[in-house]
Amino acid sequence: MLAGAPSPQGPVVGPVPQSRAGNLEKFLLEAGEAHLLALGLLAEKGPRAFLACVQNGELVGVAYVGRDGTVVPAGVRSPDAARELGAAMRQAPIRTLLGERGAVGGLLAGLEAPRVPGRAERLYAVTADEMGPYVTPALRRATDAEVPQLVEAHQTYLRERDMTPPADGVATMVRARVSTGRTHVIMENGQLAFVVDVLAESKHGAHLGHIYTSPRFRRKGYAALGLGQLARSMLARLPRLTACAEDGDLAALGVVRKVGFGPAVPWRRVDLVPEVAEADIEQVAEG
Repeated sequence: MLAGAPSPQGPVVGPVPQSRAGNLEKFLLEAGEAHLLALGLLAEKGPRAFLACVQNGELVGVAYVGRDGTVVPAGVRSPDAARELGAAMRQAPIRTLLGERGAVGGLLAGLEAPRVPGRAERLYAVTADEMGPYVTPALRRATDAEVPQLVEAHQTYLRERDMTPPADGVATMVRARVSTGRTHVIMENGQLAFVVDVLAESKHGAHLGHIYTSPRFRRKGYAALGLGQLARSMLARLPRLTACAEDGDLAALGVVRKVGFGPAVPWRRVDLVPEVAEADIEQVAEG
């Protein structure tokens, strides 16, 4: 699967060639509910954005390596595989790791990164049969005119959670999502009440994020109505959706459970601030 010769001495890590896209998709589908984010990234970015770890001829783990410094491990079957994937990325400017807790911990060990507590989250999943009745016709795709409010909302979202901003800036990220129809909002009298983004999507499902209610509109049911409406409409054409909620965030947990999402796997997010050039991460991702 890798662009390199396998070795019987231990795991081998390298980029996934385009010819092996089907193999990578099949591997991720073995635990599809937990890997909807990775499957969506594969559909959008292609297999060359992934590093794979092979041991004794068997694929034992992969990691998406985004050019923005985001790393998403998936299907990592052993601590050794996670550490090998992390070691292969030591020269890359990693900003954020997110994925199953054990895999993220192993990658951190392989990266030899400073101890960072990270954020304990849980991945939640929903299918059409599990959906609650929370819908609202007020939810719609965001427009360019709403970008300034969305930028402010995302900055507040990051500050409230003490999270690292994206490498290319909040405004650039927001504009990109709005231009591709990934941001959905509820507006009240010209003011942003609620926003949710589709972070990644494939034919197998989608992963949602940045589920946020503006402070003046909180505790009024906007989040459950908006998330419920988006989930219902997307599940008319996709088999399942996933979203994360931090373990201690009772409001977020309440919303995803109320809509119908059920717990899937323990998740972890770790934000790091690198000091090396962004171009280096392209070298790791492209081999």
